[in-house]
Order: sequence, then structure tokens, then C-alpha cells
Amino acid sequence: MVDGPLQGNGDVGVVAAGSPPEQLFVISKNDFWKCKTAGATSLGAIRIVIPVLDGASYRYEQDMALAETRGAFASGEFIIRTRSWVAATDNLLVIELSCDGSAPLVACVHHQFASGQSTCDSDDIAPIQLTTRQADPQESPPPWLAIWTALSTQTRQSGKSWRLHVELQFPAQYYIAYSANHTEITLPFYKAIVDFVSSGIEMARNHGWKGVHYPTHIGPWALRTEGWEDYLKFENGRYVIYSDSIHEGSGPDCNGVLSLGLVWTLFNSMVKFARDLDIDTDRRAKWLHIVEHLSPFPLQTRNERTVFRYTEAGTEWCDGNGLGIQHNYGGGGIENCGAFAMLNEMLLQSHEGVIRLFPIATPDLRTCARLAHFSFRRLCRTGPSRV
Repeated sequence: MVDGPLQGNGDVGVVAAGSPPEQLFVISKNDFWKCKTAGATSLGAIRIVIPVLDGASYRYEQDMALAETRGAFASGEFIIRTRSWVAATDNLLVIELSCDGSAPLVACVHHQFASGQSTCDSDDIAPIQLTTRQADPQESPPPWLAIWTALSTQTRQSGKSWRLHVELQFPAQYYIAYSANHTEITLPFYKAIVDFVSSGIEMARNHGWKGVHYPTHIGPWALRTEGWEDYLKFENGRYVIYSDSIHEGSGPDCNGVLSLGLVWTLFNSMVKFARDLDIDTDRRAKWLHIVEHLSPFPLQTRNERTVFRYTEAGTEWCDGNGLGIQHNYGGGGIENCGAFAMLNEMLLQSHEGVIRLFPIATPDLRTCARLAHFSFRRLCRTGPSRV
């Protein structure tokens, strides 16, 4: 994650960087890529030079409701204020400057292009152009609802070069929608997934697999993942996951805890869905067999305690993160539940048919809650009912 305020509209992204006397607004776009490393890169930046702010103190704040970033830079008698946003329905970055003070002030605006980036050799690629102009006073930042609407519209458009990380980053932002019972917000996610089905079927067929094959990323130069039903190996009475990676690129690992948790959750859910929808009667037995015969989570002893081993064979442990426990959330392998979903889980957990009300509350906290007459309504549990 970059160390600076982020702005964007789902197609154009901007991050504020630099120093008070030389402020940078670095710009990127979804369909601008490094060919060799298969990743997005910056187009360049708008550089605003204000020499009087050398050594100035500063403060940045982001207004989520108005989708704008505001900065204040103080130096002597000058206080320079910035206000910036990216339009929700147009690829337009607006930067507004104002000065509290009566003395003359010098400010220069420059276009700064990215350097050292690998490019594609093609006569068909037009040169990059950055332009600046005075903004129309009517070009005000939209409210947050307009931004979400624009993002949904952008996601539904076809023909754009998206690189959606379907392993985690793309779906993770929708976790809260389920625990907060606002599933309508997840429609853009499903639209992107459904739009890729035809390509995924062809990819699976090329590998000799059934079903739909999704890359780790939906976008150009995507990497490949494997289809679980055909990829699992049944050996000595259990299903084994070979050539896995508990960390990105850590493999070949065998039976990583995250993948084991993911596979168990996936097939256990498929059995339930098939029963509820009365479909796939011929496949339920295989799915249930996988659930009941999947390899157990590997264990190890560390500091005289039994803990999870990251993999059965391969990566053993890492002190730098919590991968060794992340497969426990919901009984399955997702990397994390998200901050807001975590708060909902603190109020109510309902995994595997067991309801736990205020699961983190200590006896003292429960007593304080009763004395303060706290109350909560419409808490959502897994399933069709509310608590």
C-alpha cells in the first residue's frame, strides 16, 4: 500500500506524495501496464512547486462523504490549502489551491512523466499527454453515493483492461456487505465473475479440466490457478494439495493451511447449496467425499505448544504475519474478514449452526453493558433469519 492519500474513480487512480514545497499527484490508469512485469504503472504526475513552503508543517485529511482530499501547509504568514478529487463519472483530477494571506505567492505547475518504465514497441501507441486547465466552479466533487454508483457502472462495462485480484483483494472489499445484510452492494463483484465464465470454461478445457478456470487475476497477462475438483490428489485415503504456495511464490508447498481451509469451505458449501436448490444430485457424493477425506491441518510444536504448521511439507513458519491462523475464520481459508466484518463478528458469530452472542465479551464487560442498558437490533446471523 502506498504511503499517501488515495483518490480515484475505479479507472483513474491518484495518490498525493512529495513534500510541501514540491507536491506530487501521481496518476495511474487501469489500462496502462508494464509489459514485462505484468503490473499497472503510473502515467506520471502533476508537480506543484511552491518554494515558500520549504520546511512547512502540513496536515492531510480525507473526507469519505465528499470523496475529496484536503491539505493544509503552514509556513510563516502563509497557510496554503489544497482540495483535490477525481470525478466519479469522468477521468478528471481537480486540484484547488487557496492561500490564507495577503502577500504575493509564487506557485508553478509542471507535468512529470514516469521514467524507467518498460513499454511496448508499437507504432499504434499514441504518446501520453497530460493537460491542465482552470477548473469550472460547477465541477464539484460528488457525494459518496454517486461514487459508488460510478464504480458499479465502471465494473459492468466490458472491453476494459481490468486486473481484478480474484484470490483476495477484489472479493475482500465485499465481505462486510454480507455480514451487514446489504448483499445488493455485491452485484458488481458477481457481474465481473459472470462475465469471465466463457473465458474460464475455455481455460479449463485447455488444461483438461471440467468446469470454469479462473486466473489469479482477471486482466492482461494473468497468472493461472488450478481447478480444485480435478487438482486434488486422492492418496492413502485422503485428498492432498500439491504444488501450493502458502505465501505468494513460496512453493512448491504441500497442504497449505489456507488452501485446505478454502477447499473444505468450498465443497462443504457446494453440498449445502446443491441440496437447497435441488441440483447436481450426481455430484454431491464426490463433494461430500472431499469434505470428509480432506487432509487435516498440519500441526507442529513451537515453544512447547502445539500450533498450526503453515504447510505439511514446505514452508514451516513465518514470524512476519498471521497466516497460521487465518484459515480459522468461518472454518475456511480466506485471508482476513475485513475490519467492518470483524466488528460485526464481535457482536454475533453464527458459524456451522452455532450462535455466539457477543463472543469477545468478558464477564466485566457484560456487567457494564447491562448497567449502561446497551441494546442492539437486527443482528444478522448466517442464514435467512435475524437475531
